[in-house]
Amino acid sequence: MSEQHIDILDEREQNEDAALETFLKELKWQDESIDDCIFDVTKPDIPVSYTYDWRGVIFSPLGGLTGLNGRPGNGKTMTFSMMIAAALRGEYCGLRCLIDNATCLYVDTEMEVVNHQRTVRRIYDMVGWPQMVKQERFNSIMLREVNDASARWRKVLKAIWQYKPNMVFLDGMIDIVNDFNDNKECQERIYQCMAVASHYNISVWCLLHLNPGSEKAVGHLGSFLERKATDIFVTSKDEDTQTMKVKHVKQRLKKVEDVHFRVEDDERHYGHPVILGEAEVQEAIEERLSEEPLVMKMDWGPKGFSFSEIADFLKPQGIRGVKKIYAEINLALKNGLIRQEPNKRYYLNNPQTNQDTQMSLDEDNSAPF
Repeated sequence: MSEQHIDILDEREQNEDAALETFLKELKWQDESIDDCIFDVTKPDIPVSYTYDWRGVIFSPLGGLTGLNGRPGNGKTMTFSMMIAAALRGEYCGLRCLIDNATCLYVDTEMEVVNHQRTVRRIYDMVGWPQMVKQERFNSIMLREVNDASARWRKVLKAIWQYKPNMVFLDGMIDIVNDFNDNKECQERIYQCMAVASHYNISVWCLLHLNPGSEKAVGHLGSFLERKATDIFVTSKDEDTQTMKVKHVKQRLKKVEDVHFRVEDDERHYGHPVILGEAEVQEAIEERLSEEPLVMKMDWGPKGFSFSEIADFLKPQGIRGVKKIYAEINLALKNGLIRQEPNKRYYLNNPQTNQDTQMSLDEDNSAPF
């Protein structure tokens, strides 16, 4: 087999000139130079600089892309706030920045000015800076009022050139493309982001929402980011404990342990994300489970309640939205206070109710025969 392969190569070398004229000539590859792409094995080792350390694991290198995905309201911007605060302080709740005197650019594509201001105020508070004092190591730009996606991207490029940050946090990557399902446009934009990271030797963080009902980021833009990013993190919210989790779902080195945090209020209502230790996470779970669910205030009878009936009871008490209603129901289920039967109705979980339910007539009160 090996000799046959060599014979084929020898024959091709003899016909080399003819091959240049005919083989895939429509691609016009013959005059393409590769001199600037040849790897020089004689160069000394290139040091790799990572930007963060969490519990002994380094991640997010300079020169690379890092993706942050999650659903609305699941702590993505709060996660950016923690990353920026750690970079500017050197450390935040155990999250260490490995770049001395790091500089950051925060790019917001969607928030109203009041919410953008609140985010900046929060970061200042977390770092310990006095409010309304310009700091050279941190800059932010707002692109909500820029209507054209290409113009937004040009402004991002100009801001990176102007401020020369070590890290860029792009809060709303979907807004720098006209169509997140346009294969060509999305591929080009991701390659441009890679070129920016390489050219300036910076870390570029790209935030994208997840598709509804999926763990994949939106559109072709999300697919290309997932393929090309060095690291991908996903945020989620535990409705029971009201805590957030940042999970490392793609990495080129070692996987980072999950980061758990809760958002604590403050006198100015900026909201501060506070990273929790394992014991604090468990304490939050136990504290939540110890609370009596509001559904237990219902007048439970042998017929139980449907989801819609429970929802009608909870809504006047401020529990609105399917997720929050299910959180209350699930809390009662986890504590063994209620159960769900195959008919999808919920029943009080005690022996008397079990007996009554088994002996009761169907919903239409007709006999079972």
